[in-house]
Amino acid sequence: GRLRRQFAHQMAGSSRGLLAPPLLGSLAAVAFIRYDESPVGPYHEMMVCPGVLCHQVPGALISHLPVDSTLSLLGGRAIWGLPKTLANFEWPDGTAPTLRLSDADGVEQIRATFQPRGSFPGLAVPPLPIISRSGPRHQWFAISGALGQVTRMHVTFSIPEHSPYAALSAITHGPHLALYAQTLRMKVSRPIDLL
Repeated sequence: GRLRRQFAHQMAGSSRGLLAPPLLGSLAAVAFIRYDESPVGPYHEMMVCPGVLCHQVPGALISHLPVDSTLSLLGGRAIWGLPKTLANFEWPDGTAPTLRLSDADGVEQIRATFQPRGSFPGLAVPPLPIISRSGPRHQWFAISGALGQVTRMHVTFSIPEHSPYAALSAITHGPHLALYAQTLRMKVSRPIDLL
């Protein structure tokens, strides 16, 4: 969905060489991901990516990345410089189509409710430019892959004012695209330093 420029700045935080795109504001993405298998075992994460310009290079900045795995947190910080934090997830089930994310102290940070709108077999994901912080510098890389068994969704966020994700409450007030995929195959390119 779309974030106004002020909200994109709020999500991205202050950083040298980092700008929210002018005039039209920023496209932003939020992903809730359940890894059934990974090198560090199964875990959940939420990825928040406001669109930015980093030294005039466009990309989706990974601004927030809560996870419920200490191994994922340590690996993500050490290898990729990702801003992973520990959180708790309550994942939707067949009777409650609502996902809840709370911080390590159990304080609710965001609630997302999903309503199915239609389905299709799959969707290819073209290379998407991603920017992450790694210490004082930024890194640029691309993610591509494929989604399987896709359902188009309508999503509503309920976010407390105290939440670090409060700016995202605006993202579903206007037109937005929301998808649920049963499977995800992902390829990550080698990172390039943006000095």
